[in-house]
Amino acid sequence: MISASKASIPSSQQLYTRSNIALPEYLALSRITFEWADSYDSRQFDRLEAILAPEVTLDYSEALGQRPVTMRKSDFMKLSSNPNQLGGLVGCIHHIGGSKYDRTGPDTVTGYHQVRTEYKRYKTQEKKEVEAEGHGLTLMVHWYKKIDGAWELTGTKPEVRMNEFNFEKIFTKGSKPKI
Repeated sequence: MISASKASIPSSQQLYTRSNIALPEYLALSRITFEWADSYDSRQFDRLEAILAPEVTLDYSEALGQRPVTMRKSDFMKLSSNPNQLGGLVGCIHHIGGSKYDRTGPDTVTGYHQVRTEYKRYKTQEKKEVEAEGHGLTLMVHWYKKIDGAWELTGTKPEVRMNEFNFEKIFTKGSKPKI
């Protein structure tokens, strides 16, 4: 029989998930994941910049057939907010489903997120007429590192599960990121 006495309930400092992530860390990592998605959706790139480590690794080997690359935060921001990417004619909304986190070191964690992203490519900057729609379903892998006492996003790797509709027309020729 399990006792429900106060003495048998762990404090928040002792409460851990199965992968040995303390609750405060879990909340910090979840917040970073939310900021990553919502900063793209809202075009508030300053929020994206605030969660990034000084260097960011992008592994789009599966999604785009390009080799992984590590770049400075400033270069990643230029790539992300580029008018040919998510800073221009393409609108998106990221829906984050289930997430799990695995500790990979004392100050490193890998996160796995089920993500469905809806994209619309508009004909003009006024965004009144849609040129193409597409949905991407991915397992988004995020790498996190604790730097100077704070968790930061150090990299991403989308593992494509399925694309729907006219996804191939969202990032047209010349607008696919060259990383």
